[in-house]
Amino acid sequence: MKHSRKNIRSLDKADIEQEIEKIAAQYNVESATVRGSLLRDRDQAMELSDQVRYGKIVDIVMEQIRIKEVDRLSSADENDTPEEKEPEDQ
Repeated sequence: MKHSRKNIRSLDKADIEQEIEKIAAQYNVESATVRGSLLRDRDQAMELSDQVRYGKIVDIVMEQIRIKEVDRLSSADENDTPEEKEPEDQ
């Protein structure tokens, strides 16, 4: 799912409904039950909107990440690995 940065600030009904459906499936309850719970508890509703917003942010970050696969470490990378040393007796 592609999100724009501008789209993070505004949540639409479809975003919330999708999250409600996901929660309902996760807990094996009707979406109406989840929706009713959210209507009764403002804090829970705010938490849900924060979760949706966070998900959008994660999607944007993941779209921008580039992973380079390598067969083996270069010699410069191998030198970055700390070596185990025997403790010195004092």
